[in-house]
Amino acid sequence: MSSITDDLLAMVELLNQSLPLPAVREVLLPDRMLSVSEQYSKHDKFGLVVLEDGSCGLFYRLLEVQALTAAQMQRQMQIETQNLTRASPDNSSVADAETRLNQSHREIATSLSGKSVCELAALLRAGDDFSRGIGLGVINALTQYVYKLANFSPAQIPAKNPTKTPTNNKAAQNTNTNVGMVGYFSRKIESLLNQGLNVVVLELDKTLHTRQPGLLVSGEPATLDVCSTIHCTASTLINQSLDQLLDNLAADRHFELVGPSASCFPDPLFARNIDVIGSSFIVNSENLYLQIQQGEAWQSSVEKYSLTQQTYPGFEKLLAQAISNASKQA
Repeated sequence: MSSITDDLLAMVELLNQSLPLPAVREVLLPDRMLSVSEQYSKHDKFGLVVLEDGSCGLFYRLLEVQALTAAQMQRQMQIETQNLTRASPDNSSVADAETRLNQSHREIATSLSGKSVCELAALLRAGDDFSRGIGLGVINALTQYVYKLANFSPAQIPAKNPTKTPTNNKAAQNTNTNVGMVGYFSRKIESLLNQGLNVVVLELDKTLHTRQPGLLVSGEPATLDVCSTIHCTASTLINQSLDQLLDNLAADRHFELVGPSASCFPDPLFARNIDVIGSSFIVNSENLYLQIQQGEAWQSSVEKYSLTQQTYPGFEKLLAQAISNASKQA
């Protein structure tokens, strides 16, 4: 069976055969330097792919930084286990790694200007998270390009949230009280706990693992079996973990993929029984560019949307409309 990446890239190839596609003008990163010792607000965490026609695609850029943070913390935990609890972490090695990562990311981004969208979309198959993020950002920008040509605005469609009656015994045991999350989002967790819900979080960073009343944070996908509703971060599209995650979950669960990185064509996601795609549609690309560059809040430049298979017209219909409108503009 093909992967989500395979299906998205096949759609890019079909677009290339059907429409004139703009090249990549720029891959923009925030001016702020990356550091594992700092906390990032939402608007610092994303880069922006800009096409020659002005279409833009957001992508999450911090997965490698998070991996570095987790690695450093794991090393410190190992030191403490050896009863050297007063030893300080090797800050010089952290700083060196940060410098190399910043330099590498900016060199890569600068080198991509003027390249074809087909070439850069293929980075979604690359071996590192940053390059895969850029590949997804290109596909997100192409999605925006087609949406605009087809006069389709996902943010203008009222969301219909289908409900499922779980038939899986594990999910049915706690249908109304167990909510699963893929990715650790403290505010969301706090909100769910305040509603009296039990929260199960799948998180790869072992330093966040915990078990306390109402909350389990674990690295084991099987812990999500008791959840009838699951909210999943769109960064799983970048680290290539979404396919396997979906394969391991019961088909009758309610699954929502959320985040700006999920603004790609949703067809491969709906085909894999994802119920809702929650993402962002860019409505002011010029302002967004400046906001991303300067590390400012950029929510005013996007409109959030929630798509289901019932409210989404489908890639084939959108492509046909885009081709028709493009021919009229020629």
